[in-house]
Amino acid sequence: MIAEIGKESNMYGAILYNQQKVDRENAAVLFLNKIPNTMHDRYSAAYFNKCFELYLSANIKTEKTVRHISLNPDPKDKASDEQFTEMVQEYMERMGYAISPILFSNIRT
Repeated sequence: MIAEIGKESNMYGAILYNQQKVDRENAAVLFLNKIPNTMHDRYSAAYFNKCFELYLSANIKTEKTVRHISLNPDPKDKASDEQFTEMVQEYMERMGYAISPILFSNIRT
């Protein structure tokens, strides 16, 4: 698995990119951490942005507050959504992000 870790200052841009993929059914939200579920699991970029704002406001002295992590398994690996979610949870835990808010989507090309 290859991990690409980006540092950004624009949370809304990262959320909007993800949400547009979900809205076009090219991605699905598989896992949330420290973000409340909504009724019927319907989400919007504005909802996620509001959820993350609470955490970002605590880091006002940090220039790039957003970590955007893309985990990319080998194309030969055929992991189910459940298996991929487990891999992501383990990765985030080992990286020390288990107590952070997490939005994980599986983007399908």
